[in-house]
Amino acid sequence: MKLNQSSNQTYTPQSIPRPLQSDLVKLVDVEALPPPLQQSCSPEVIHISLTEITGGYVYDPVKSQQISQRLMRVMNYIDKCNEKHNQLMTQVTDVRLYYQRIMYS
Repeated sequence: MKLNQSSNQTYTPQSIPRPLQSDLVKLVDVEALPPPLQQSCSPEVIHISLTEITGGYVYDPVKSQQISQRLMRVMNYIDKCNEKHNQLMTQVTDVRLYYQRIMYS
């Protein structure tokens, strides 16, 4: 996959390239997944393309707002992932300390 590195590139609504299926990033909020036995609701999935993230200026205000909203959802998702990662790493550290105390006491 090639990304155009030109920072002066602008797009008109007609010239914005359609994302290829391989360019789409699928983010699934695992915290929103139901328990294994209950498949009543599906998690939120955010489809966003690399073109939307790295692309140039979008002249269509509606399209620009949609892209902005999806980017905000992605940023919120990443923040939640970082928070969960920090919680898990804290738990790992606590467990290691617990077993070190047991082993060396």
